[in-house]
Amino acid sequence: RDPAAKPNLIDLSLAYTASLKTPDLLSAGNNVFEELPMGIHTLGQTEFDIRGIIYGGRAYDNRSSVSSIPVNLRCRAMHFLQSAAYAGWGGNEGARVGRYVVRYADQQTQEIPILFGKHVRDWFYYETQPVEVSEAPMVWVGLNERVRRGGGFVRLYTMSWTNPFPDLEINARAQLSILEA
Repeated sequence: RDPAAKPNLIDLSLAYTASLKTPDLLSAGNNVFEELPMGIHTLGQTEFDIRGIIYGGRAYDNRSSVSSIPVNLRCRAMHFLQSAAYAGWGGNEGARVGRYVVRYADQQTQEIPILFGKHVRDWFYYETQPVEVSEAPMVWVGLNERVRRGGGFVRLYTMSWTNPFPDLEINARAQLSILEA
C-alpha cells in the first residue's frame, strides 16, 4: 500500500480476489482492467486506492461473500468503485446483484443494496448497450485484449452511500455479499 494513502482510503489488500493486470477466470484469459491506472487516483470526484479486484459468486470462485474488511472509521459517506458481470445477473433492470453490510461499533448494521441499472451495469459492454445508471456515475472506461478484438469497452461506476449514523464508528466487519442469479 502506498504510504501516501490517506486514512479515509480503506485498505482492501486482504480482500482482493484478483489482480487488475493478470488474466483470470473472470476475464476469460484477458486482462480485465489492463488500462485502469493503479495506485491512488481520482475517478469522478472521488479518490480511490486502486490495486486489485474483489469479486465472488459461484461462477467465479465459489465464494458468495467477502467479509472482515477493516474500516474502523467514522464517516459521512462511503464510495464504492464497482461493476457487475452481465452473465451472472442476466441484465435485468432493478435486479439485486449484491449488497454491502456496514457494521457499527455498537453492533447496529446497515444494508446497502446493489441494484442492476440503478447502481451498476456489466463491466463489459458494446456501444449498443445501455451505459448510464440512475444513481451511480460511470467514472472510468477502458479497453482490454478481448474488447479490442470484438469491439466494446470495459467500465466502472462509483456508487455513493450517505451514512445515517456519521458519529458512530464503522466496525472492522464490513461485508460485501454477491448474490447468485
